[in-house]
Amino acid sequence: MNTTEMTPVELKLMCDFSLNPKRIASGNLYQTEQDWLAQLRQLMDAVAQKYPSYSFEWIRFSPPIGTQTCTRLDFCQPGIQQEFLAELECDPVSGISQARDNFYGFLITGEIETILRSLLPQAAVSAFIRTTAGPEYREGISFRSMLQRNLPVFPTIHLTVPPEMMTEDLIPACEQLMRHHQVPGFYQISMQYGQEKSIYYGSFTVPFERR
Repeated sequence: MNTTEMTPVELKLMCDFSLNPKRIASGNLYQTEQDWLAQLRQLMDAVAQKYPSYSFEWIRFSPPIGTQTCTRLDFCQPGIQQEFLAELECDPVSGISQARDNFYGFLITGEIETILRSLLPQAAVSAFIRTTAGPEYREGISFRSMLQRNLPVFPTIHLTVPPEMMTEDLIPACEQLMRHHQVPGFYQISMQYGQEKSIYYGSFTVPFERR
């Protein structure tokens, strides 16, 4: 068995999921493990190429074992308490593997929140995106440019409104407003209750529509 060289980060990620970390640490990898290492490197390279101005910490590597069909890599940006996901799945027809991630969501949620605050200045707004996406979703892209290019985007959005806004037509009025301004997403509305508490009120969906 040939000895496989790994960087300290690759070694840690490979050892963390292995039942035999001693053998992994010695560089004696079975063929399947060598394939997993190649997939790990493909994911790390794909994320680095999509976001060249950012640095990342690689947290957790999960190869396709058991019922898991894709290779997963959890990562974060230093100083930010939020984890992101990159995944690699092989197309059963073409046999081609494509890397996908959801870090792009972190880059555009600020723009989404700014748009929503301009439409509903009384509401507290937070948005996030969990869906992973391919190479078109990369550094430099904006929320509006994604819509113009017909790149599907579907954030989850929380709106917390003051009690005086709680009327029977609040949800249909908000839905109509977001449809008019073309802000797709799954919306959850809560009412502010006290200084730091809120009560869930309802939800609605504005679908992404191709132009």
